[in-house]
Amino acid sequence: MAQPNSVPAPTAGSQLGDQLWNQHITPTSYSDAKQYNDHILELYKIYVGSSQQISDRRGQANTFFLSVNTFLLTALSFIYAQGARLEPRWLIIVPLGAVLVLCYYWFHLIRSYRQLNTAKFLVIDALESRLPARPFVAAEWNALGQGKNPRIFTPLTSTERMIPILFAVLYLAGGLAITFF
Repeated sequence: MAQPNSVPAPTAGSQLGDQLWNQHITPTSYSDAKQYNDHILELYKIYVGSSQQISDRRGQANTFFLSVNTFLLTALSFIYAQGARLEPRWLIIVPLGAVLVLCYYWFHLIRSYRQLNTAKFLVIDALESRLPARPFVAAEWNALGQGKNPRIFTPLTSTERMIPILFAVLYLAGGLAITFF
């Protein structure tokens, strides 16, 4: 499961806790305290699953953008190697602008998925505070040094965000090469 970049521990009475828990529904307000705890556990399972679905969608989006960009770079390299030239050369601005916009949106989609997963892990942490064990946030994330020490763990987003930047640099370099050489 993907981990967020930073998950601060929620404090008692925090706004998240106030928004997550229905204050008027407690174990004593249920007809059976076991049923209350079973409902929390079931909600926790569903929410952890939804976090995994976000990570899966993020991976699919990255695969799509990586495939499109790899195809475009390969096609452009092949066309250029065949001797095709764009005249006048300044017209390179149009396709170059399009692929740079593609990289921009890819970068921001990665950021959006990171923000969504960070929020989900805050909720998972709050749910874990009512369970007998706190495996993801309190245990796993802390065991990984909360992503602060790259020798222990480097969050995927740190690496992932560099890929659209790398493609943008390659496109810019190619655009400059076509225009000036």
